[in-house]
Amino acid sequence: MRWFVSDVSRSITDYQAVAPLGCHFYFDSDRSVWEITLFASATEIVGGPRDGCKIEGDLHVNLGQVIGAFDEPPTSWWQSERYSESDDLGSHISFEGIARGY
Repeated sequence: MRWFVSDVSRSITDYQAVAPLGCHFYFDSDRSVWEITLFASATEIVGGPRDGCKIEGDLHVNLGQVIGAFDEPPTSWWQSERYSESDDLGSHISFEGIARGY
């Protein structure tokens, strides 16, 4: 899993270089699958006139590079915006497939 996360994280570029990447992972033993989530951590300005303001990162994802981290082209989805206030993921891209035999 560590190799896969490293492969995929190299496809993400933050042009403002302010938001570190975070990672959550979960193994669903009923389905025998891993769920791995990479995300830009929240960024808050400290000091100055905008102190305490949260800013969005300027992330770019090389989708071809992400797809190349899988053993074969994965199934993919794009959710363009948040469905509701309780939707913690909001806008995101999802991939489902086999990587490094898993």
